[in-house]
Amino acid sequence: VGGGGVNRNVIINGNMSVAQRSTSETNPGGGYNVIDRFRISQNGGGLGNFTEAQVADAPSGTGLTNSLKFTKSGSTSIASGTTAFFQQNIEGQNLQHLKYGTSSALPVTASFYVKSSLTGTFGINLEQNGNSRHNVQTYTISSANTWELKSVTFVGDTASALANDNTNELSLRFVMGAGSDYQTSSTNTWAAGDKHTTSSQVQLVETDGATFFLTGVQLEIGQNATEFEHEPFET
Repeated sequence: VGGGGVNRNVIINGNMSVAQRSTSETNPGGGYNVIDRFRISQNGGGLGNFTEAQVADAPSGTGLTNSLKFTKSGSTSIASGTTAFFQQNIEGQNLQHLKYGTSSALPVTASFYVKSSLTGTFGINLEQNGNSRHNVQTYTISSANTWELKSVTFVGDTASALANDNTNELSLRFVMGAGSDYQTSSTNTWAAGDKHTTSSQVQLVETDGATFFLTGVQLEIGQNATEFEHEPFET
């Protein structure tokens, strides 16, 4: 089953076109610093020194023109309790059509374009913030410094409903590094706790000068990704 129609993407500003706060920040720590709706987060100082920017770099032929660029400065050691990731938090009132907490809970597919100076396995996960549950998946960057389209499907959660209000009920996270406390051996399974990735995670923040670009982020109902849903700038 694939998505279709308008308003299928629950991610806001997935084309990285809106950056009202700033277009570039150096060592801003965690928080909403550059790209609207995308938060950079860490635990145990996992981000270290870095630059976050909105840049005019995107995969050709897609209609996308901007991306989020993360550039590491220096090397930050990933200890067991250390983690670093990008995320977008989604309000529960925008997620009721997923039917979580029922036997009809629907799968969702995350698709996105990524470019990194490092190749290998990276974690991506959904986090139910109100229920303290997670679902971890991975994807592989095959070629350095090359735009690649990735797609990952998460099963629906039949066990836990999402609150129907404006609270942060579900987060989509892109992992830059995570220690053993945030790793799991189970993928595409909903479970209790806060896990972000697997032991195969590329610890990007441990490499001085490493870069990571992200754009065209979409999260939609179904098992197949559809073409990125472009929306007007004002929307």
